[in-house]
Amino acid sequence: AAEDPSTCGPLHLLFDRPNVKHAIRVQALNTSETIFGHEWIHVTAASGLDDASPDVRVAAIRSMEYALSQNFYDQAACLTPLADDADPAVRLQLILSLGEAKGDTGAALLGKLMRMNFNDPIMRNAILTSLTPENISGVLAEVLDAPEEDSRDALIALLIGQAASFGQVDELERPLVRYLESTNMDDSTQHLEATASLLTRLHRSELKTLMDRESITQALGSIEMDAAKVTGRRDEDSVRQVAAIHLLTAIAPIRWGDYVA
Repeated sequence: AAEDPSTCGPLHLLFDRPNVKHAIRVQALNTSETIFGHEWIHVTAASGLDDASPDVRVAAIRSMEYALSQNFYDQAACLTPLADDADPAVRLQLILSLGEAKGDTGAALLGKLMRMNFNDPIMRNAILTSLTPENISGVLAEVLDAPEEDSRDALIALLIGQAASFGQVDELERPLVRYLESTNMDDSTQHLEATASLLTRLHRSELKTLMDRESITQALGSIEMDAAKVTGRRDEDSVRQVAAIHLLTAIAPIRWGDYVA
């Protein structure tokens, strides 16, 4: 029976009966995994993804982790509607389970979830734990190609830092240029300080050679000129001038060599 997914049928019926308590439907998912094994659990789990109970939806998502890890069929596609689930526990479980996906399976969905939940610290931290060297490129692509959002630059900076820790040199040029081109001296001092910190981190890491690419040096040159103007204005806010100096300090060794620092 464990090799025949058709025998899951009686368990499927539990998801079609609204009078069955949600705890029983959750147990049905656990029973299905015990009896039929990881290989067939997605057959029953799919029935619970649109269940009225968030507890059942959470259990169904969790039960599909093995299928995601083995890239069975297109599991990410059937999980996509849950990115808009009204219950935060369901979205949180979806984020965590996508971290188990093989390769870049579900990377675009994870990127969407990060955009939608970036301002929630619990969700944001969960997504960071789900990022891997295999899916970071797809997550970055989703964020870069999405519509403009208030938190987008902060999100890109966070993802760049994570990609840098994975050593993903080739995946960083486009998002880094996008982030640098969006930086101007009218930004908040916190953003300018964050940019300086990011540049220092990248320069000191094994990704130092990335900073020599023409597209990046051009973007840095533009920022450098703007920051220099800020430091020279007599009527400029002193806090902003300090942030501009920190930015120039971070750019100098990249543009002109470490001997400048």
